Amino acid sequence: MQCLNKEEYRVAQRVNHYFKCDDMSFQDKLFNAILIAQYELEVHHYAGDEERKKIARFKNILDGLLHKISVYGMPSIATAAEDGIGQE
Repeated sequence: MQCLNKEEYRVAQRVNHYFKCDDMSFQDKLFNAILIAQYELEVHHYAGDEERKKIARFKNILDGLLHKISVYGMPSIATAAEDGIGQE
C-alpha cells in the first residue's frame, strides 16, 4: 500500500520530531500541529506573503494526513511516517 508521498512523509517526520512525547499518538501530534498552523495563519504570525503560503501549504498537508488516517487507519499512516513507506 502506498499511502504517503514524499512531501507528506517529510511533514510527518517533522511532526514526529517536533512532538517528542511518547505518550502522544501520531493523530494527536497532527491535530496539535494543525492547531498551531491555524493559529499562526489567523493571527498573521508570519513575516510576509511567502511565509504565509508556506504555513498554509504545511497546514493543507497536515489536513491531508489527518484525512488519510481516517481512510487508511492510524497504524498504517504512523508506521509509514516512521519507516519511510510510500516515499516516491
